[in-house]
Amino acid sequence: MKILFTAVVLLFMIGCETPFYPIFQPNEEEEIESIVFIEAIDLVQDQNGFYHLPMDDIRYQTLKRLDGYVYRNNKPMNVLKFGWYSPDNYLWQGYEIPIVNSSSYSNEDGKVSTMIAPTYSMRYDTITIYVAWYDDWKSEEGYGEPIRIVLD
Repeated sequence: MKILFTAVVLLFMIGCETPFYPIFQPNEEEEIESIVFIEAIDLVQDQNGFYHLPMDDIRYQTLKRLDGYVYRNNKPMNVLKFGWYSPDNYLWQGYEIPIVNSSSYSNEDGKVSTMIAPTYSMRYDTITIYVAWYDDWKSEEGYGEPIRIVLD
């Protein structure tokens, strides 16, 4: 029992001595740039900047993942919270159902994703997805360009 107690105390002391550093650490001389968000959506984009999503005519909903990458000072940002919103929800049995997942976090590569699920009844409509983020470390918020998707 004494050996187990000593091992636990030793692990606790070693763990407490390890300092915590944020993932992004700019040099003191380095200017901190604003966050940059880059869409990486694998849909065909037309000359007007609208993406086109072919609708599944067998299933009620068409599932699609939307990706992007986020950087600060050309370095990927990890664990940055994103909010996603679309006013183009659909009604089902009297309830308004969102077509986009409302939040996600970036990973260590700076990749952030969300899922959309428009219904077949929305075919030929154009939906708009808004994206925003908030960085607790710098108390900085940002907004991406609206993502417009034609449901073909």
